[in-house]
Amino acid sequence: MRSSLLAAVALLACAGQARAGRYLLFTTQRSGSTWFCDVLARQPGVQCGVERGPGGQGQPSRVSEMMIKYSYMRTRLVEGYDYSTVPWAKWRADSEAQWARLTASHTHEIPAIGYKLMYDQVPPRLVNEFIKYVVEENISVVHLEREAVLLQVASHHQTKTGMMHDTNASSAAATRASTPPLAIPFATAEREIRAKLAKHRAWTDRLRYTPGVRYYHVAYEQLTGAAAENYLRSVVAFVLDKGVDIDLSSLSMASELNMLHEASCRKRVAPWLYALVRKAFGGPNSPSSVIGACDMLDAREAAARHR
Repeated sequence: MRSSLLAAVALLACAGQARAGRYLLFTTQRSGSTWFCDVLARQPGVQCGVERGPGGQGQPSRVSEMMIKYSYMRTRLVEGYDYSTVPWAKWRADSEAQWARLTASHTHEIPAIGYKLMYDQVPPRLVNEFIKYVVEENISVVHLEREAVLLQVASHHQTKTGMMHDTNASSAAATRASTPPLAIPFATAEREIRAKLAKHRAWTDRLRYTPGVRYYHVAYEQLTGAAAENYLRSVVAFVLDKGVDIDLSSLSMASELNMLHEASCRKRVAPWLYALVRKAFGGPNSPSSVIGACDMLDAREAAARHR
């Protein structure tokens, strides 16, 4: 089996020599990655994920999370493997199959193709091989972070299964209006915030400081602020190979997806819980992004309310 996997990798790698530049939208769940992948896919010269045709009612029309089965391997066997047994050759063959799928999904040349990959879709025992892979294959990594980690936690607890994304504006508005503020135990919120911060920091350190990794960091909060199109232009310019020329002035933040929740910590979280989180993460030894991002979003929401 190992020899067949290696043969598949070699075949796909050879076929890929003439393909577009490749990139990964690397992130974690509840970071706005499905929305941003949809935005990227609408830019000239960029592909993110593949069309899947009409989906379920109100669901995205693109498949962007193309290695999702590796998330499932954390807790169960998938294709005979779990986190502790899946070999690197299997992971790489699956990844190369996604690049081939992306290439086959369009009839004209696309300068940059990519898909979103979650932290948990790289099993811990394969991290070193994954880092070598993106370096050797010259795969760009766009690292998307949601700095307001408290809102990631809120999204995890507030969003119903199967309703993470919505293409129906009325439905999304109704969801926002009917969702009560987050009111989970403080110990749970603190534990989940610290776990997310630790994972993000570990990946940031490995990717940013490993020689040869083509790495670009962007925050979800930057992509939803006043300078959103500036950040979008910088991401598109980054994933395009040298020598590829497109009109960056034509880019747009348009998307088929609607936000399900308000992006304000004050509106999303019960006052008593928000106060405890601010106390726990507001000290000099805590990452400033936890409270700083919430302060920025709260101020942005307040300003919009008073326009």
